[in-house]
Amino acid sequence: MRCSALLISGCEDHQTSRDGTVNGRFTQELLQVWNNARFDGDYRQLHQRIVAGMPHDQKPNLMLIGPATSTFVAQMPFAI
Repeated sequence: MRCSALLISGCEDHQTSRDGTVNGRFTQELLQVWNNARFDGDYRQLHQRIVAGMPHDQKPNLMLIGPATSTFVAQMPFAI
């Protein structure tokens, strides 16, 4: 693959994603951290904040696929 892609998943491969109140647990936490686009940080910070609010047995994954570019992960999430 010649381009970069960033995968943010609800849990690690050996885990199961839980349900939340309305959405899945990961989506619930993502929406809370994202706070209607008021989140001020990069993808790594977004991932860290989501992980901090998750149950101990569900850890969301953050994986860069393709050429490693630190500028991609350092972008404001969902700004493309």
